[in-house]
Amino acid sequence: MSDLAAVTGATGMVGKRIVSALIARGLRVRILTRAADHRDSRTEIVHGDLSDAVSVGRLLEGATMLFHCAAELHDETRMWQTNVEGTESLLEVAEKTDLKYICHLSSVGVIGLVSNPLVDETTECRPMNAYEKSKRESEMRVERYQGNARVVVLRPTNVVDRNRNFLHQLGKAKVFIKGGENAHLIHADDVAAAAIYFLDHPSFDRRACFILSCDEEKMNTVAGIVALCGAIKNKQALDSVKPLPHLPWVIPYLMRRATKGPCNRGDVRYSSRKILSAGFSFPRGLIGALEDLCEDT
Repeated sequence: MSDLAAVTGATGMVGKRIVSALIARGLRVRILTRAADHRDSRTEIVHGDLSDAVSVGRLLEGATMLFHCAAELHDETRMWQTNVEGTESLLEVAEKTDLKYICHLSSVGVIGLVSNPLVDETTECRPMNAYEKSKRESEMRVERYQGNARVVVLRPTNVVDRNRNFLHQLGKAKVFIKGGENAHLIHADDVAAAAIYFLDHPSFDRRACFILSCDEEKMNTVAGIVALCGAIKNKQALDSVKPLPHLPWVIPYLMRRATKGPCNRGDVRYSSRKILSAGFSFPRGLIGALEDLCEDT
């Protein structure tokens, strides 16, 4: 019998891709969902909530790996309960099982306000808003995990796919004003691939944290991605594309700081050097991500 993978947040942008990738590997997959009407013939389904120990126990029974993707992104009144207490409840049960691998999907937002424009996994976390604080606290719960599984925490930047495509919001005025700022774009396919990667590449002892970004790509700016999309749609060569005309990043930064208070500069870049040095490569990368997004615009 094949190994069993447990997945939370399996209907989300990254979670559903992880489920498909696991099934493609011939693994059995069991998911936890609050949606009573959710059906998926490819998986075993546990209808329940992270706060319910019985449901979590059913999810993890016999599982050898756990992919924790569930999170509340929008409703601040539910963020702490879902992102922090839910993670803690899940791990309390997980510690009593025979899991061999845990992947916790976090966010680069946990790093929050930075003083150095080049950010990596050693940068001090100073989360600012409710979401960032709840995700950082959930990471800290993961750090206290006492089970035997290897643990990977992934911190992706601005995750996109065709269903979460902000390109149509980038009008000419916005591109001119904000064009010099980094876009931090990364495709959901790349995040899911990183989650699966460490099943076969245990390049660390027991736990590790990795930033996932394409920020090393110089064209991963607002003006850069819009210019690339134009070239992709027109089937032009991409190696000579230049960003569209725009103001220096410092202008929108000062405007944002004056209206909203402390914030990160527009030239901040999140480094993926650590995961790349572990042998991982992004299946899509920036160009592949934009090719997918441009098909929907």
